[in-house]
Amino acid sequence: MKQTDESIVQVPVSSLRSFPNHPFRITDDESMQQLIDSIRLLGVLNPVIIRYMDGVTWQLISGHRRKHACELLGIEDIPAIVKEIDEDEATIMMVDSNFQREALLPSEKARAYKMKLDAVKRQGARNDLTSAQDGQKLNRKSSRDLIAENSPDSSTQIQRFVRLNELIPELMDLVDQGRVAVTPAVELSYLTPDEQVMVVLTIDSEQSSPSLSQAQRMRKLSKEGRLTDEMVLSILSEKKKSECWNLALPMNRVFDVSQTEGRELPSLGVNELTGDVQQFEMFFEALKRTCPVPMEFESITSGAKGYYHQVERRIAIQENMSQVQTIKTAIHEMAHQKLHAIDPDKKAPEAGQDVLTRNGKEVEAESVAYTICQHYGIDTSEYSFQYVAGWSSDKEVPDLKASLDTIRRAASDLIVKIDEKIAELTQGQEKNQFAEIDQWIAAHGDELPFDSPEANQPAGYIEITPPVDMSEFKADKPLEITVLEAKEPT
Repeated sequence: MKQTDESIVQVPVSSLRSFPNHPFRITDDESMQQLIDSIRLLGVLNPVIIRYMDGVTWQLISGHRRKHACELLGIEDIPAIVKEIDEDEATIMMVDSNFQREALLPSEKARAYKMKLDAVKRQGARNDLTSAQDGQKLNRKSSRDLIAENSPDSSTQIQRFVRLNELIPELMDLVDQGRVAVTPAVELSYLTPDEQVMVVLTIDSEQSSPSLSQAQRMRKLSKEGRLTDEMVLSILSEKKKSECWNLALPMNRVFDVSQTEGRELPSLGVNELTGDVQQFEMFFEALKRTCPVPMEFESITSGAKGYYHQVERRIAIQENMSQVQTIKTAIHEMAHQKLHAIDPDKKAPEAGQDVLTRNGKEVEAESVAYTICQHYGIDTSEYSFQYVAGWSSDKEVPDLKASLDTIRRAASDLIVKIDEKIAELTQGQEKNQFAEIDQWIAAHGDELPFDSPEANQPAGYIEITPPVDMSEFKADKPLEITVLEAKEPT
């Protein structure tokens, strides 16, 4: 029978239906356990609020957590107050009743405010979801302002929360985890879904969180159509202002370096390697064949010498570098791909979970590159030692020791695979050389210059010492070939 007098009635728990698109999570956490203990001891003290649907089921407006606790306890009936209201009124009541809870997640607020604003709009009120309109009359308020009057958040905060609904789920999860603040997340919401995926992968791989200024720059680049994975990595790899030293320098006279005397000032930072590598082309080809992802040269404008593209799964190497720097960089990025590649289908680490920082990843990759280069007689110490020192300056000794086994195993595995590819390429070169000899012999038929030294050959003839039968020629036999000038016929 339909009840509409708002008196407290007992209804079967099984007859309650959750509110459509209910924006608030129901989790079995400590708070839920406390609610279960309370209901087990005292029963349901506050009736749930429901709305009539048909003669059998009711729509739950407020009390989803109490309903869940009763289900876990096996309680069949629950006290309820029946409201005779339409869908929009029910939506507004549902949102308002749940905002009394503490510690709501940003995603919960985002969906709840969006639902309430849509309900107000359908009711005919003014609605400004994302921005105030110029020229708005002072005696008129936007729906956002009206909702703010009865909400814990200001009109501006409501605007920000509503905008978060444009985030992809993975990025919204990072906001809920506190790894991305709400204000930068609002800026990131203007990025395309594909661009947001790039940001999520980079945040996870670099263990960084975008500041407001970084998010604003990415939004600007996205608007201009210039936001690439390389740019996202470059921006999120920057040190934030809070991580830099603020030095107060005395205001003394400043002199140009030409006006000073003494030894030349030491250079700071990491020097670029110079020099050539023996059989560079073959060695680089061996690296390309060893690497499971494509590796190509390109003009990198960010100043990086190379990078592993997490989305497109490829390695880019800065063009026009020295052979030593090119080989070292290629192995460095191969180490990143081997050790630190991100699986887009893998769930991001939860807050508080131990993860390798970007500093740790750079130390591992450069250490692997140094070890492998040393194995092949390529000295990169001038570069690698400074590079590792720079990235490991804030790491504890136990953290560094923990990476040693990873570095050893990765370097050993790559060396074995590189050796295999070098052997294949070397054998291929030998086969090609012998194939050229076979082709030349086959092309000249039976009358070869070295078969008849007395033959009239204008360009001379080939003398083989000792004489051998070319049909039985073996590569392991010593062979001396001398080219002699042609003799005038007698």
